[in-house]
Amino acid sequence: MQLENFELLEGRITKLLETLQNLRSENEEIKNQCQDLRVRLEEKERHIQQLTEENEKLRAGTEISNKEREIKERVESLLSKLEEI
Repeated sequence: MQLENFELLEGRITKLLETLQNLRSENEEIKNQCQDLRVRLEEKERHIQQLTEENEKLRAGTEISNKEREIKERVESLLSKLEEI
């Protein structure tokens, strides 16, 4: 009876150790995947920052163009009025 209990306990411990080793392996894989995802996230964040800066530059250029166009129209309007005089 004691031998059977000991064998049963030994089997459970062996299975537990196998399960523990499997979980450690899975944990290591998950850590690696997590690190890979962190690297990808950092790359995406840098890309977003670059796009944001580019967008701001384009907006600034558009605003200057709009102001130039407005000034040109106002000058043309003033010239037109002067010609009428």
